[in-house]
Amino acid sequence: MMTSLHQQGMVLLLTIVMMAIMTLLSLSLMQSTLLSMKVSHQVFKNQDELHQLEAIAYRLAVERVTPNCVMKEHNPNEMIRMVLQDGCELKDHGEDYTYLIDDLGLFSCLQRVLGKSRYSTHHWIITVAKKNTMPEILQLRVAKRVPSLPCEGEVRQLRGFVLSWRYLLG
Repeated sequence: MMTSLHQQGMVLLLTIVMMAIMTLLSLSLMQSTLLSMKVSHQVFKNQDELHQLEAIAYRLAVERVTPNCVMKEHNPNEMIRMVLQDGCELKDHGEDYTYLIDDLGLFSCLQRVLGKSRYSTHHWIITVAKKNTMPEILQLRVAKRVPSLPCEGEVRQLRGFVLSWRYLLG
């Protein structure tokens, strides 16, 4: 009879231990699922904010802007500092943004071809930042077409309007 009670006690103890292990495994799986959902949500949020910054930058590239928001040939890193401190303000869909535009000038040998026509290009660096506690910053270098100018060197063809971009999280 004693061995039977001892065996029953061991079975009960093993059952409790197995249930505890299964509970810990279930909680661990639930926690990893929750963390995965949080990461996925943050990725989608970052992508949405990048798309908003791109839309603002494209808008600034095609619209006329205030002349005091356009600089001449500054260092791109300096432009970021200037945008964060005292850039021109813009409000879009309830969000606050600051921006500055760097006019790099005309490039006669960097040309775009549209149809059978060749155009020289005027280059700009557009720096846009979303104003919040951790600013997101987007810099685009864009090339707008201008009438063809004489080129004293090798002509290079550009493809597209946006030549480069840089996305920084504060």
